[in-house]
Amino acid sequence: MSTIARIRSKLEDELMTGFHCAIFPRQDETQILDLHDLYHHPTRRPFLKSYEYQVDKAFRSETRTEQMHTEVVAPLVDFAQ
Repeated sequence: MSTIARIRSKLEDELMTGFHCAIFPRQDETQILDLHDLYHHPTRRPFLKSYEYQVDKAFRSETRTEQMHTEVVAPLVDFAQ
């Protein structure tokens, strides 16, 4: 089993409301993603929760769908036949 992740581009409404990007591939280890979540606690000040995820393959937002298909989907289809 492989874990594949794609960091998508922000949607137009996310850009307009000023949402910050919260998931980043590590510069030196592209298979590790850092995820940051601003948690709004009901009775305390908001605080940042950070998580680390390791994946087999990560694609950045600039990656074209065709590249993902060639590298991930096509081999699965070939395997299933």
